[in-house]
Amino acid sequence: MKHTPGPWQWEDEQLFVHEEASGATVARVCDDDGYVSCPHAMPMSANARLIAAAPELLETLESVVKVCDDLGRDGVFSHVMAQARAAIAKATGQ
Repeated sequence: MKHTPGPWQWEDEQLFVHEEASGATVARVCDDDGYVSCPHAMPMSANARLIAAAPELLETLESVVKVCDDLGRDGVFSHVMAQARAAIAKATGQ
Protein backbone atom coordinates (compact mmCIF):
# COMPACT_ATOMS: atom_id res chain seq x y z
CA MET A 1 0.00 0.00 0.00
CA LYS A 2 1.14 3.50 -0.78
CA HIS A 3 -1.24 5.17 1.67
CA THR A 4 -0.95 5.50 5.43
CA PRO A 5 -2.17 2.20 6.84
CA GLY A 6 -5.47 2.12 8.69
CA PRO A 7 -7.39 2.02 10.80
CA TRP A 8 -8.01 5.75 10.72
CA GLN A 9 -10.09 7.76 13.17
CA TRP A 10 -11.45 11.27 13.05
CA GLU A 11 -11.81 14.07 15.59
CA ASP A 12 -15.17 15.82 15.40
CA GLU A 13 -13.99 19.11 16.86
CA GLN A 14 -10.95 19.63 14.64
CA LEU A 15 -11.95 17.49 11.64
CA PHE A 16 -8.57 15.79 11.46
CA VAL A 17 -8.25 12.19 10.31
CA HIS A 18 -5.49 10.24 12.07
CA GLU A 19 -3.88 6.84 11.69
CA GLU A 20 -4.81 5.16 14.98
CA ALA A 21 -1.53 3.46 15.89
CA SER A 22 0.88 6.35 15.30
CA GLY A 23 -1.46 9.32 15.49
CA ALA A 24 -0.06 10.61 12.17
CA THR A 25 -2.37 13.11 10.48
CA VAL A 26 -3.84 11.66 7.31
CA ALA A 27 -6.09 14.58 6.38
CA ARG A 28 -7.48 17.84 7.68
CA VAL A 29 -10.99 18.43 6.42
CA CYS A 30 -11.86 22.09 5.93
CA ASP A 31 -13.46 24.49 3.51
CA ASP A 32 -11.62 26.34 0.73
CA ASP A 33 -10.51 29.05 3.16
CA GLY A 34 -9.08 26.57 5.66
CA TYR A 35 -11.83 26.94 8.23
CA VAL A 36 -13.24 23.98 10.12
CA SER A 37 -15.87 25.96 12.05
CA CYS A 38 -18.25 27.25 9.42
CA PRO A 39 -21.78 26.73 8.04
CA HIS A 40 -20.42 23.77 6.06
CA ALA A 41 -19.43 21.81 9.19
CA MET A 42 -22.09 19.13 8.67
CA PRO A 43 -20.89 18.10 5.17
CA MET A 44 -17.29 18.42 6.35
CA SER A 45 -17.97 16.05 9.28
CA ALA A 46 -19.53 13.58 6.85
CA ASN A 47 -16.47 13.93 4.59
CA ALA A 48 -14.14 13.28 7.54
CA ARG A 49 -16.09 10.16 8.52
CA LEU A 50 -15.95 8.87 4.94
CA ILE A 51 -12.20 9.52 4.73
CA ALA A 52 -11.65 7.76 8.07
CA ALA A 53 -13.57 4.71 6.80
CA ALA A 54 -11.65 4.53 3.50
CA PRO A 55 -9.03 1.91 4.48
CA GLU A 56 -11.71 -0.46 5.80
CA LEU A 57 -13.95 0.15 2.78
CA LEU A 58 -11.06 -0.62 0.42
CA GLU A 59 -10.08 -3.76 2.32
CA THR A 60 -13.67 -4.99 2.36
CA LEU A 61 -14.18 -4.33 -1.35
CA GLU A 62 -10.95 -6.15 -2.18
CA SER A 63 -12.17 -9.11 -0.10
CA VAL A 64 -15.53 -9.17 -1.88
CA VAL A 65 -13.82 -9.16 -5.29
CA LYS A 66 -11.49 -11.96 -4.21
CA VAL A 67 -14.36 -14.11 -2.90
CA CYS A 68 -16.33 -13.61 -6.12
CA ASP A 69 -13.23 -14.46 -8.17
CA ASP A 70 -12.60 -17.57 -6.07
CA LEU A 71 -16.21 -18.68 -6.52
CA GLY A 72 -16.16 -17.94 -10.23
CA ARG A 73 -19.07 -15.51 -9.82
CA ASP A 74 -17.56 -12.66 -11.79
CA GLY A 75 -19.75 -13.29 -14.86
CA VAL A 76 -22.98 -13.23 -12.90
CA PHE A 77 -22.24 -9.79 -11.49
CA SER A 78 -19.96 -8.51 -14.27
CA HIS A 79 -21.23 -4.91 -14.18
CA VAL A 80 -20.92 -4.63 -10.40
CA MET A 81 -17.55 -6.40 -10.41
CA ALA A 82 -16.27 -3.98 -13.07
CA GLN A 83 -17.36 -1.07 -10.86
CA ALA A 84 -15.69 -2.67 -7.83
CA ARG A 85 -12.43 -3.20 -9.72
CA ALA A 86 -12.53 0.37 -11.03
CA ALA A 87 -13.05 1.73 -7.51
CA ILE A 88 -10.14 -0.36 -6.20
CA ALA A 89 -7.93 0.86 -9.06
CA LYS A 90 -8.89 4.47 -8.35
CA ALA A 91 -8.16 4.09 -4.63
CA THR A 92 -4.83 2.36 -5.20
CA GLY A 93 -3.64 4.51 -8.11
CA GLN A 94 -3.56 1.68 -10.61
